[in-house]
Amino acid sequence: MLPPVEPMPYTVRRANLDDLPALQGLWETALLPALELERQLTDFQVVLRPDGILAGAVGLRIAANQGLLHSEAYYSSQQAADARPHAWARLKALAQNRGLVRLWLQGNPDPFWTELGFQTASAEEQQSIPPGFLTGNGPWSTLALREQLRIGSALERELEMFHASEQEAAERLRRQAAAVKWIGALIALGFLGGACILLFQVLRRQAGSRRR
Repeated sequence: MLPPVEPMPYTVRRANLDDLPALQGLWETALLPALELERQLTDFQVVLRPDGILAGAVGLRIAANQGLLHSEAYYSSQQAADARPHAWARLKALAQNRGLVRLWLQGNPDPFWTELGFQTASAEEQQSIPPGFLTGNGPWSTLALREQLRIGSALERELEMFHASEQEAAERLRRQAAAVKWIGALIALGFLGGACILLFQVLRRQAGSRRR
């Protein structure tokens, strides 16, 4: 007997204009502001069932090096449970490619997100929320992408070391140039002194010749 064929996994990709009719239906079903989200189409990643039918979508808004996950919607809780891991794999890859150091969620997060490490943001953490994210109400949860933070810190240290070495090299060249300038001045002064002595001797010989 042949083993059962495993179903194809959900696929996740960036939304495009062809997805808009299906997204509008999804947003209306989820009681989300479809007209407003339509203007933010480029934020969205669509989650497709193995047969290519839209199962859900989630937005990722980016400001500087932070990202906001918003307007997540699925047609059913079962599809949400099945599709969220695939959506998260895509979102995590996007965050890493864009060098994001922190992700945000607003509202009461699904347990899936808290299990990933999203925690209620402290008042101090909320001070760093980009102004473009402050468009709704509800509690904030955040996830610091530690690996990216370490990479960012390492890059900053490398840049600091590079700038320090560049400054040191520039200062060394400046000192060398100053030394060459002084040496050149001394050599020129020596030639001038030698020429003066030679001229003096020539003039003295000419004066001696006239007296004789």
